[in-house]
Amino acid sequence: MSSLRVALSKYLFQSKLKLKLSKAASYVSHVHRNKCCYYSTNNFTQNSNYQHDQGSPPLGSSSTSANNQTAGWYSSFSMDLENPNLNDPTGFGDLAMAFSLLHGVSREQSISKGLEFLHKACSKGNLSAQTTLAELYLNDYGFGITTDVEKSRQLMLKIVNENQEKYQLAEHRQLDDQNYLAFVSCIYNIGAIYLTREKDFVKAMQWFLKAADHHHALAESNLGGMYYNGFGVEKDDEKALAWYQRAASRGYPSAQYYVGTMILKKITSSQPHRTMTMSQKVDALVKEAIQNLENAAMQGLEEAQFYLADLYLKGKFVKQDVKRAVAMYTQLAEAGHPSSQANLGAMYMHGVENVLPKDREVGAQWLMKAGSSGDSHSQHNLGVYYYECKEYEKAMEWYMKAANQGFFHAERCVGLLYLKGEGTTQDFKKAMEFLSKAALKGDPFSMKTISKMFRDGLGVPKDEKKADQWMQTAMKFEKNQQ
Repeated sequence: MSSLRVALSKYLFQSKLKLKLSKAASYVSHVHRNKCCYYSTNNFTQNSNYQHDQGSPPLGSSSTSANNQTAGWYSSFSMDLENPNLNDPTGFGDLAMAFSLLHGVSREQSISKGLEFLHKACSKGNLSAQTTLAELYLNDYGFGITTDVEKSRQLMLKIVNENQEKYQLAEHRQLDDQNYLAFVSCIYNIGAIYLTREKDFVKAMQWFLKAADHHHALAESNLGGMYYNGFGVEKDDEKALAWYQRAASRGYPSAQYYVGTMILKKITSSQPHRTMTMSQKVDALVKEAIQNLENAAMQGLEEAQFYLADLYLKGKFVKQDVKRAVAMYTQLAEAGHPSSQANLGAMYMHGVENVLPKDREVGAQWLMKAGSSGDSHSQHNLGVYYYECKEYEKAMEWYMKAANQGFFHAERCVGLLYLKGEGTTQDFKKAMEFLSKAALKGDPFSMKTISKMFRDGLGVPKDEKKADQWMQTAMKFEKNQQ
């Protein structure tokens, strides 16, 4: 997941002619004397809540599902894939044939013939075909076209410059005019090139503003992201939210997610200063936030679904509904969502009263899925599971995976296993190395263990002064955490 927030992982055009192929956070048990505990993870709700655009296979996908969606897309525009009108002077018949051949829909796939028909449509002045060709110059997608960013940009600039005067007039801005939609897509994608390829945020914003003038939802969402991150402008959360709200009102799911999370984050930060006169306004904001999250979730945005599941689990901003939360986690986990697999695995490890039975084997299976995807919480929890099963070598293996990602609970456990010689050869120096990593991240238990090592001279010279210093530091951290 990128640190950027602007939703631009792929050049997904809003134009209907572009083929958008849709694509309990607390310790619950401990292990022996190791202080290694099971954790539930809320990765998505703890991060900066930026996600890439939830894209799908771009133009050129050869998957069966992509082909089926292609056919459905064309039928919605009454374009005949089986018998396209190749004499159509607008070039849409040639464009239909191009997509049919490129994707192997209604006829055998042939990239060379598909590109030939695409060029024919371009020669007839079809803006949608020209926009598609410009996209292929950005990302070949396996069609054998040499990537040429500048050529792509020049082609899109040509489309914009030749049609700008016409589409400045409101009467020509028809959402059922496929050439108009292609024109707007070009404006947006020029901004996308400046943003993702050249990192020229000022020019990117200029082009996104032009696209937003034509009500391009993704451009509006990107403007929200740029204000949120301070890309090319001074960081401004209020303006970011306003742009996200515009995109959300057009049904763009990522923007709906950002609207929901930003509002709830703002309310949470202002709760200590909340007064009775603010309650009515806050209630309205909560309603707006939850509605946007629900809308995004209904469109299949996993981040929104996971965020809502967390709210229902905790009963925060919504009536607590643990059963619904578990059902949502389960659905996401079965779809391959690592953080949901992690949460579900942790919940199975100790059960949820009247909702989920305790089943450690099932829990371990879910943790294995998440851990294999790189989820550090699950890797740590698998270490706990195998330690409790007295399979110390496997415990060390999974603890180490999490520790290598900087998860301090796992660093503590690796240090303790080295200290005790469980699952590995006893090694006081390595024990000190990993315990120090955890201690420097504020772990009092590791600090106390280091204190004891200095007091007993385990891997280090005996040093009562350092032992006392570490113990005092641990006590301060414990007091601050209460």
